[in-house]
Amino acid sequence: MTRILRTVLAVVTLAALTACGTGSDSGSGDGVTLTVGQSNKLSSRTLLEAAGLDDTPYDIEWADFNATPDLLEAISAGSVDVGGNGGSTGAIQALYGGKNVKVGSAATAHGSGAESSAIVVPEDSPVRDLSGLKGKKIALTFGAGVHYYTLLALEQFGLSADDVELVNLKTSDGLAAFNSGQVDAWAVWDPILATAQTQSGARPILNSGDITELGETYTFQFVGTEASEDPAKREAIADFLGRVAKAQEWVNDHPEAWAKAGQEVSGLSPEAAELAARRQTKSYVPIGPEVYDTLQREADAWVELGTYDAPVEVSTGFTTRFNDAVSQAVAP
Repeated sequence: MTRILRTVLAVVTLAALTACGTGSDSGSGDGVTLTVGQSNKLSSRTLLEAAGLDDTPYDIEWADFNATPDLLEAISAGSVDVGGNGGSTGAIQALYGGKNVKVGSAATAHGSGAESSAIVVPEDSPVRDLSGLKGKKIALTFGAGVHYYTLLALEQFGLSADDVELVNLKTSDGLAAFNSGQVDAWAVWDPILATAQTQSGARPILNSGDITELGETYTFQFVGTEASEDPAKREAIADFLGRVAKAQEWVNDHPEAWAKAGQEVSGLSPEAAELAARRQTKSYVPIGPEVYDTLQREADAWVELGTYDAPVEVSTGFTTRFNDAVSQAVAP
């Protein structure tokens, strides 16, 4: 498993940029263009448009990527200035990869947001909790956040990775394997989780909120170190991160409207879109020791697994220079 993990985490392919501009012609960001990356369609662009916060005083070129590692590679190379919605595993990969990337803002899940990642079994499975998966096959994506969650969950039920067979599959392949009965369980996240529940009868036996050792779960917006050193771009990035944080509060208060917006761009069924939207509850918080501590525990766990050779100080992968902008944006 360690060898496979190393391979998965090492392979990063830079995605092609697909861009179109938006924004106004006046304001403090006049003449500035931000290239903003997103790793899925339910990301910043849809978020800002749905919340009515896309009238930026600077131009935006949107860059679409298939996965967070591709996005981080582009930010590190200077092709993208800011972007995200990636989880803790992506942040750790960037640290170990020596990327020119910092975490610029962090959001923590709350309420039903803790149910947006889960281990599911078929509806008619006799398995009721993780103890029933001993000797069984669990599909997941190696190196993703659910990989870490699953290892913690197994430990919580007195098991280890040696007691089950972990099958490394991308989410699309995982759905096919789950539906065909090739695996006994599947660790997955929204919106694919919502699709599996509404269309395949997947039954959660544990979600990330049930894992006692996990603590808070975060998603991040990443910024390029070069872009954040440019005064004009830095001001625009601060404004952008503030808008994303404010838009997320709108999502928390308007799940039905967010579900409709998400369905239009993602092709999800109405039922899956509604379920995923209800679990999109999170709020942006100041970057500081609490965020560092949670991420440090995960980074240390990957070292114990042999994925990385030596510990890393995760706080070096963050910047607090945008804390004020984010806090002011969500202040009552």
